[in-house]
Amino acid sequence: MKRTLILFFIFITVACTKNAEQPENLVNEGKMAGIIAEIYLYQQSGYLQEIKNNQPDFGKIDASLIKKHGVEILDFEKSYQFYVLHPDLYNEIMIEVRDILERQLPEKERQKRIEERKQSEKKGK
Repeated sequence: MKRTLILFFIFITVACTKNAEQPENLVNEGKMAGIIAEIYLYQQSGYLQEIKNNQPDFGKIDASLIKKHGVEILDFEKSYQFYVLHPDLYNEIMIEVRDILERQLPEKERQKRIEERKQSEKKGK
């Protein structure tokens, strides 16, 4: 029983370590943020549509957006997994996604959100 637990622990450690390694064709953080922001925008349009029999295939849309950025789907998947396992890097990407999306807002709304964030940060300190 002890031996099985030790083998299981070693297996989990090796599996997690392998996933935490940087992939060969890592998509840089800026490009990841751009792709994720664009995917988010396209998916939101689907949520706004009335329910119909011919719902958009978000998998195909996502794949075409990834390829539009000159990235292979497998490289995107491995890069995404890598960043998720590195929360500091992932957080930076998500902040950039937020900034990309906010830049598309009307100026007044963008400034309002920036001010709200500053107020929230002051309360948090």
